[in-house]
Amino acid sequence: MPTKESNIVKRTLDLKKPPVLSAEQKARLDAVASMPDEQIDYSDAPSLPAAVWLKAAAELPLGILDQRDRSF
Repeated sequence: MPTKESNIVKRTLDLKKPPVLSAEQKARLDAVASMPDEQIDYSDAPSLPAAVWLKAAAELPLGILDQRDRSF
């Protein structure tokens, strides 16, 4: 049976060696980081159960999240 060609690209990131960000990417991240949470538009983000976020946070390397970020 012929296989269907896929446009999906899978990548594995090494969290100990994150990819280098461009100056534009850094500026965009800094702009969002400086915004109060109420001003960030999450309307296009899919809704996920809290358990998903708890599992994801638990699997991050130590020190990635500060106490403020653990308030979900």
